[in-house]
Amino acid sequence: MQMTKSEIGYRWTVRIVAILGVIVAAGAAFATGPMLIHGHPAYLILLAAAFVISVTVGVRSWRLPASRKSASWGRRVVQGMLIGASVLMIAVIAWLVPSTAEAPALAAMTSDRTVTVTENSTEIVLKPTGPESPVGVFFQPGARFDARAYSAILRPLAEAGHLVVITKQPFGIAFLSTGAFAAARAEHHPVTRWVVGGHSLGGLVVTPLVGWWRPRTLKRMPCPIVIQSSGCYFLPPIQQRISVT
Repeated sequence: MQMTKSEIGYRWTVRIVAILGVIVAAGAAFATGPMLIHGHPAYLILLAAAFVISVTVGVRSWRLPASRKSASWGRRVVQGMLIGASVLMIAVIAWLVPSTAEAPALAAMTSDRTVTVTENSTEIVLKPTGPESPVGVFFQPGARFDARAYSAILRPLAEAGHLVVITKQPFGIAFLSTGAFAAARAEHHPVTRWVVGGHSLGGLVVTPLVGWWRPRTLKRMPCPIVIQSSGCYFLPPIQQRISVT
């Protein structure tokens, strides 16, 4: 049965969007690299789901037989909304590609006789091997930054005897990790007091923990974190809101 022009246009639109989804998902996975394993698993799951769905939809668009009747107005509206939502999701996937940590920070992720470094799907922990201070450090990364990128600047605190926890945020967005500090406090009971800090959006998210209007200490710290984003460079100084809680 011969398809109508509108159905042909719809199917080719679906095919193009599906191909775009496959390309963007695969490209984002390649650009993210090892952080797919070392970061929060949410982005990996999203990329895998987008890839599988795009392949499935693309294949089905070629195999489905021609419709016996033209689509109704309501069905066309739904189809248009689905295509629009798919394009938006593909754009979000591309935007979420994170900045990956480079050699100086990655070198700080190695355990030695002074600091033990452990990581899981939700956090990086730098634990001093010697006497441990009752004051720990909790840090929220900036948006779409590799949590490992902060290990170099925070490791000296661990070497000085402080437990350091760097959270891994879902999709690299601190607003999706607002409960991370409570989880860290519950997990690391030997620590009785905490210093909290963050970079960029991460600093904004930890601000309510110390009080927006009355932070006990407001410091400007240099941030020599080397990341990969159109080449190697050093981030400019960033404002940190730090407080003992």
